[in-house]
Amino acid sequence: GLALTQKRKVIVFEGDGSLLMNLGSLVTIYSQSPKNLILIILDNGCYATTGSQCTYALKVDLGELAKGIGFKKIFKFEKPHEINMRPILEDEGPIIVHVKVEPGNADVPIIDLNPEEIISRFMKIVSSGK
Repeated sequence: GLALTQKRKVIVFEGDGSLLMNLGSLVTIYSQSPKNLILIILDNGCYATTGSQCTYALKVDLGELAKGIGFKKIFKFEKPHEINMRPILEDEGPIIVHVKVEPGNADVPIIDLNPEEIISRFMKIVSSGK
């Protein structure tokens, strides 16, 4: 919805596991076809946040799935160092960027905020337009 409310480029990062849990989001994006939207799918082949169980992305090509829905602009990169965002950023969307990445969680600290604080911070940032 954010891409429909402004003209600036909106770049969304989505994991393969999260996308597979809500494939309807691809249909919604395609149906609305915001010209300023870039969806970057980070595909590590696992549900990293719940114990690194394998996803079906190991057997299903998410780019081909997007193509089947009707997306025309799909870029796939097998290695993160292959990515060249310049032509992607200069093009009109919606654009799917499917990037294969290695599984593994970074050693990061736990977020010490309750859900209400997270929502409040997020809403302040979004409404400020930054």
